[in-house]
Formats: sequence, C-alpha cells, structure tokens
Amino acid sequence: PMSEPDVVRAVGAAFDGRKGVVDALTGFPEVPSDHRGRGGGLETLAAFALVFVNVHAPEAGRRRRYANEFWFADTGSGSPTTRSVRMSWFGGGGDAGTARGVAKALAETTALREREAFFRAAADADAEAKAKKTLLLFLRKQKGPYVCCGRLRAVAVSGGDEGVKTGARVDFELVDTEALRASGKLEALVGDNLREPRA
Repeated sequence: PMSEPDVVRAVGAAFDGRKGVVDALTGFPEVPSDHRGRGGGLETLAAFALVFVNVHAPEAGRRRRYANEFWFADTGSGSPTTRSVRMSWFGGGGDAGTARGVAKALAETTALREREAFFRAAADADAEAKAKKTLLLFLRKQKGPYVCCGRLRAVAVSGGDEGVKTGARVDFELVDTEALRASGKLEALVGDNLREPRA
C-alpha cells in the first residue's frame, strides 16, 4: 500500500478510473477491489479519504449542478509568498452533504491541519495526526484518466443547509500545487478554469 510520502511523489500520475486509483493506493490487493464509484462525496480507504472531481470547460461548468471553481491564492507568511491553487467542492445531498456532515468527515482527515504541518518531517507528526486519513484530490478532464493532485487542506466550509441540493461548499487548498505544476498537469487539467486571487 502507498503511504502519504508515496502519494506526494505520485503527484501528476494518471490512473484508469476510480478503481485504478483505489487499487494503486491499496497496493493492488490479490483479491481484486470491488470498488465502484458512488458519485460525489468523500470516498474512504484505510489510510486515505479521496475526492474525485471532473473538470469541465468554464462555460459548461457554470451550467452544472456542482460548478467547481479554481483560483490562485497567495499562501505562506514569508517572503516571497507562494501561489497555491484553491478549489470549491460540494458535499452533495443527504445528511453527509450538510455542513455538519462535511465537518464531521473532514475532522477524520488531515484536511484541518495548519498549512505548515503538511511540510514537517514525518517524525514531527503527532500521534493524533497519524491516526487521521490523508485527504487526496484526483481530477480528470472530460472522460480522461484521474490525475493525482496531492493533498487537500480545507480553508472554509459554508452553506449546506438542509434542502440545498449541492450540500455544503468547501474551499480547499491544493497543498502540493508546486509538485502538480512541476509535473505539467496543473495547466493541462485546470488552466482554462484558473482565476486570479479573489478580492
């Protein structure tokens, strides 16, 4: 099975469908995975929680029920600041998609860590963080392969009242933006959709 450092090294790698992602993360078990995509929401494995997003052309994306957005954000307090990519994601319908349901799911992952905690040596990680699942993003353009985009950090949760079909909105930071950019996949996947920092 893959570890968090293995996944960071795999940023930019492509996988054939959700089952291909699951099989790679779990080490291609001898008993084949019966994993089938269940649509939106968080998918969970022993050590990971997974977010799968289809990227559409900007004009098509605005007409979709889940209109994911991507934008640059200046992160880090030092000089120079780092330009990371952020994205919106929606929890979907049902109790799991409400703000409360999404917050509960995120609390079981590393997504609520401070940004700097993702870059500390593994030896510095506390026992509580080790017990949490690493939240990972996989993007695909149209019907292409899913590309590993690395770890996610939640920066805001909003909406998600009962009766709202899209569920809660989560703004995520792509922690491994630099690795994704270096792989050449950032521009290929979301280049047309990237916006400048929000006011």
